[in-house]
Amino acid sequence: MTLLSSPDDVPRLIRESRFVNNAVPPKLYLGMAAGLSARNLATPLPTALQGTEDKTLALTVAHASITARRTMERTSQSTEILRALLATLGDHYLAADEGDQGRFLRTPQWMVDYAQAGLGGETASLVSRLSERTTQDINSRLAADTTGRALAGDVVRARLVGLATLFLATRLTDTRADPDKWALRIESQAARDLFLALACEALALTGDFEAGSRLAQRLTATGSRQGSNDFAPGHLAWQALATARAQRGDLGAAYALARDKKAPLGVGNLLRLYDGIR
Repeated sequence: MTLLSSPDDVPRLIRESRFVNNAVPPKLYLGMAAGLSARNLATPLPTALQGTEDKTLALTVAHASITARRTMERTSQSTEILRALLATLGDHYLAADEGDQGRFLRTPQWMVDYAQAGLGGETASLVSRLSERTTQDINSRLAADTTGRALAGDVVRARLVGLATLFLATRLTDTRADPDKWALRIESQAARDLFLALACEALALTGDFEAGSRLAQRLTATGSRQGSNDFAPGHLAWQALATARAQRGDLGAAYALARDKKAPLGVGNLLRLYDGIR
């Protein structure tokens, strides 16, 4: 109903219907939130969000519709949807990735959605809290590691990627943001270098390819602290810069850089680039 007609009657139907299972109405409100986000209808969205039970899932569904728009221009059309999400479920962003042991943190990318929509100023304090907590998580996990393998594991690397994504969200609003200042909060030098390698992409995506190149050269000069060449900070930095070139539409320069620096783009990056520029 939300997708095909006016959503105005949906809350009333949910309230007045008699369901045997009390778990049904929150799921219907979730469906309503998905439909409203897809149609970019912000005014009734708070009612739907408040009726959901799993707030993290509600955020995931709403941001999925924004991500589907792909380009910054289309993301900017979601300004009111994002404002409704922030006003209604703002506190839930801090809990969205709690306990997640997977390879991908959702909240940092959601902060990029806000920055791309021109709302970075409204989420600056939230990004700051998220970055501080992510850094503390990285430090505590590495400090507790007795095997020496935590940095190579998916959990810590997911948090380094998440921190670099939060740095990108900040750079989209404030191009003076300095990756070295962010890196200083990371206690492990090896983890610090990996973060800086990932931050090269953020520098290039926000228009400072030269700064990204200088940082990649610096990381290359210090040599690998990670063992294998594929995970050396310098190698990852050049891959990140090549990826950024392609994401900005310059595929020729991307492949030339990848070739010259012997940092080929992997299949995963190729799929990501295709999704990003089509």
